[in-house]
Amino acid sequence: MELNFKHNLAKNVSSVEVSTGRTGGIKEIMKVKSGKAVGGGRGGKGKGKGSGRGEGKGGGKTSGGFLEVIKNVFDRKGQETGEQKTHFELKPEAVKRIVLRGTERISIDFNQSEQYGNQDICDVYMYVIDGTGRNYPHEFSVTDSYSSIKDKTTGIVYKVENNSIKDVSIKDGMISLEMTTTSKFNENLKFLYYVEM
Repeated sequence: MELNFKHNLAKNVSSVEVSTGRTGGIKEIMKVKSGKAVGGGRGGKGKGKGSGRGEGKGGGKTSGGFLEVIKNVFDRKGQETGEQKTHFELKPEAVKRIVLRGTERISIDFNQSEQYGNQDICDVYMYVIDGTGRNYPHEFSVTDSYSSIKDKTTGIVYKVENNSIKDVSIKDGMISLEMTTTSKFNENLKFLYYVEM
């Protein structure tokens, strides 16, 4: 019975090595894979319009345990363009984040993502997450926390619109951002990252 428990636990848990800071020690922690979809529900298909989260028109569906929302695109006159964008959560293992004095660096790897279809531009959203796993999409202000956001490899400075980082370049399935923090930035916040492409 104990061996069966250990075997099941090993299938659902992956370990991650975390540096403990200045001491240089390494601590191993476990990450539990949850099949929980964003916004409640468990893994089923979305119904009706949107996801029930005010994300716009379109059906929601789960992909790899995460909710994926299809949004219709509108032009400046409010007319549908016929184009659709996919808004989905990035898995935590796809995002690497480091906070230094006055700077935050984020690296996103799309190479293991099912939703990434060799796109070269996307919008990035940052949602604050609490200790229970609940996310708060409107609790964090990108413009209040960062004075500039640029591509670390090309130096291109990105603009922020509606609390999202717009038209971020994807090179070889990777995004590399360097953000200059402001005095209002709270380095203790944890985030879920969402992408729209």
